[in-house]
Formats: sequence, C-alpha cells, structure tokens
Amino acid sequence: MDGGKNWTSIKAGMIDDSDVMTMIVDPANPSNVHATACSGIYRSVNGGENWKRYGGIPFVYRRTQLIRQDPQHPDVLYAGTTSGLWKTANEGADNWKRMTPLEWVVNAIVIDPKNPNRLIIGTERQGVQISEDGGATFSAANNGFHHQHILDVAMDNDRPERALVVLTFDTNAFIATKDGGTTWTTLGPGLKRTDLKHVYAAPTGWVASLNAGGLMKYEEPTNKWVKYGSYVGAAAQPVSQPTTKGKAGAAAAKRPAAKVPAGASKPLSFQVNDLYFTNNAWFAATSGGVLISQDKGATWRSASSDPFAKQATQSVEASLDGSQIWALAQRNLLYSSDSGKHWEAKELNFAPAGNLHLHKVDDSNLYLTSNMGLYVSRDAGRNWNRADVRDLQFQDVAGSGSALVASLQKHGLLESHDAGKSWQRVNDPVAEGYFPVLQARRNGSVVAASATEGILSFETGARAAANDGGGR
Repeated sequence: MDGGKNWTSIKAGMIDDSDVMTMIVDPANPSNVHATACSGIYRSVNGGENWKRYGGIPFVYRRTQLIRQDPQHPDVLYAGTTSGLWKTANEGADNWKRMTPLEWVVNAIVIDPKNPNRLIIGTERQGVQISEDGGATFSAANNGFHHQHILDVAMDNDRPERALVVLTFDTNAFIATKDGGTTWTTLGPGLKRTDLKHVYAAPTGWVASLNAGGLMKYEEPTNKWVKYGSYVGAAAQPVSQPTTKGKAGAAAAKRPAAKVPAGASKPLSFQVNDLYFTNNAWFAATSGGVLISQDKGATWRSASSDPFAKQATQSVEASLDGSQIWALAQRNLLYSSDSGKHWEAKELNFAPAGNLHLHKVDDSNLYLTSNMGLYVSRDAGRNWNRADVRDLQFQDVAGSGSALVASLQKHGLLESHDAGKSWQRVNDPVAEGYFPVLQARRNGSVVAASATEGILSFETGARAAANDGGGR
C-alpha cells in the first residue's frame, strides 16, 4: 500500500503452492480482482484479501496462462489455458465454455476496445488466430508471420527448387516445396516426427533415418512413407590387416564386429547417423559401421571387411565420384582412397565432446563441429587445428571456397571470408536465432533453416559483394 516499499501476502483462499501467472483489476471497481494460476482461476471481491476459485473448467484444464475482461461488458471474461480458450458471460459463475480446440495452448489475448467481439489470440502452435464473433469461430492470421519452429530440413542440390521441412510442433510435420517455397504441400502418413532422426534429399527423393534404426522413403505415387532398405551380409573373405595410427585405432582394430551370415538379407536395422550421396554410390554412417549401396538405397552392405569400416560411425562424407570417403568414429577419422575397399584410421589430436559432425567443403578442406569448438583440416583430414573461436558450441557449417557460414548450438551465425582463418558474427538481427541446419548451394549461397524464422538464404563471397556488401 506504500508504492512497493513493503509487501503483505494476500493468498488467503488460494491453494498454497499455486504459481500465480496474471492478475487483472476491474477498472470500474478496483476491489474486483481476478488472478490465474496453475491451479485455476481465482476471484476476489475485496481487493485480494480473500480469494475463491471458480468452478466450471474441469480440473485437468485449469493451468490458466492469463485472463482478460471485456472492456465494454465487465461480466464477460476470457481465460487462456494450456487446453484452449475459455469464456464466461456472467463473470465466471461456474459456467465456463471452451471456445477453441482442446489442443490449443493460448498465451496471449487482445480484445478490441472499440469492438469487443473482435478477439485476437496468440497460440503456441497455430500462430495468431482472430475471431470476429466473440470467440465463436476463429481464422488464422499468419501471412508474413513466420511462427513455424523448424526441426530439420533437406535441400535438393540437383534441383534447388525442391526442399523438405520438418516442423517441430505441427501435427502435419512434413511439408515440401517444388517451386522454391512459393507453395508447400503436406506429405502423407507413415512417419511420425517423434520417430525421426534426420531427413535427406536423395537423388531419388526424400529419405528419413529413424531413431530406432533403419530408413524410410517417401513414395510420391502413393503419398506415404514406407520402410526402405535391406542389409546384405558380405561373403566370407580374408580380412586384411589395417594401417593404424594411434592407440584408439589399434584398439578399434581388435574389436569384433557384429556378424551377418554371408549372403543373408534382412531389413536394415542399424541406426543411421548420416547419409552421403555420390554419382556412383550412397554411403551411410551407422551403428554397424560404414555401409554402401549401389542400387539407390534398396540394399546395403558393409563398405569393406576391413575392421576399421565396422566401427560405429557418426558422420560420413565422400568425393563426388565416391573414390574418397571420410567417416567419423568416436575419436578416429577413418579414410579410404579406393571407394571403401581399404581403410586407415587416424586418431584425432584433440578431444571434442559431444555433437560431433564432419563437414566437407571440398576434397581437401574438412571441418568438424563439436561442443568444444570448430576444427579444420586443410589436407583431407591428416592434420587438424582448432579454429580461432573460443568457448563456442558449434551446430553446423557450410559454404564454398573461402566463404563459410557456421551456426552455434545456442544461437547466432558466424561468417568467414578467409576459409575459416578468422570468424565474425553475422551482423543481422535475424541471424541471432537458432539454426539447426545449414546447406551450401551451388550458386554460392548458404541456406539456413531457422528454428523460428523459417528458411533463409545467406549470400556469401562474391555474390554478397555484388549485392552491396552482403545481401542476406
């Protein structure tokens, strides 16, 4: 009562552990106060000295984010909850009615003071919704508002107008475009977002790896996702002794690999951590080692009988013709110069921790992103150095030539114009977001999938200079 110098608890009547989220005071009667809490909606008629909880909203729906009062009709109240928008026409006398679908999470409510039948709500997954009839019906109002949270994206390098986006929250999580984003189509059933590990743009269409192991592909004629790929056991043959460098490489060589009877075929069940597509073959980094397919993913086999190729791998890259292959296995970088027939392992001279991923800019320049920083090799993986960016956790890197873009795990983009020797923050407000996926395009630009801003194109190098010093 003295401008904030002293405070007194006024929770009488509320459940003791209630988290109070919002309060409104009736402008015509300051003693009439409403409060929302995790335990429901409360009203006080004596300025907060005593509270009474409203009934009328089932208990399971009572986590109420906020409450609003009709400016022209004080008896009309709207409550935004984690289970929809609720309304009462007589100041909450236990006859609340739900006005939206149950799954809507309502975080904001605006009532037009001149026309209280016009109601605007902000939701957690459906963006902005508008009602012109006091909440009886709603229509989306999201044109130009990028509210989608993007979990993953696949960009087709051969056909740059094609892209597949996975939305974090939407029920129809998989949407695709064939015209560079002008129009989007929801893909058919068969794959749940919660089962997804990663999506890829294969030369034959969309492919997805699963958290539980194996692959699925999207069949356009039937408009659905189907299981895809089988594993064929290799014929028995002598195992050549690998060339090893480092203690970790020697230990891996002694480790026995899981065996499949020679010539036997079974559904692919290894967890696929990464895929790379070349003109001649597809390569997979899996829990069962490096696999190769020469029939566009229909059948897979171990890339080699070499013990190094049987190590569980997290990431794989290859030259365009598939003759050179790089794979990341814990602290080893595996390398083959003969399309996977023979392998050598080099123990990395650093200890990156978590979220390891290998990125090839060209056949000489490789990057490794990790929770401990960004590492670069200029000689096809033989030697590595830490990039001059400290105490940052990296998510992805992409680019071409000397122009590169890197995304951070928490937020923000970095850019380099000298092939990764020096880095600086991208000076653009949009670039402060979180970007789970970056992909270089053949026209010199980098496409960034933002968790909150949709898909963005970032122009690097000569293209940026041609657009007045950096068109983003």
